[in-house]
Amino acid sequence: MDIGPLGVRELTRDAGFSISHIGELTGWSPAVPLADGMARTQQWLGERGLLGVREPSRRG
Repeated sequence: MDIGPLGVRELTRDAGFSISHIGELTGWSPAVPLADGMARTQQWLGERGLLGVREPSRRG
């Protein structure tokens, strides 16, 4: 799976989501702290060569 920089940017964009609100609605809570999850994600992407890959143009 090659998500490229645009996909990474979308997945890591600054957004206003409330973990407590999601928990109230669904009963879900994160099993991994955010910093650990981000580090694991970076490692996973790096192992697959997905960091620093230029996204092909989607024009045309």
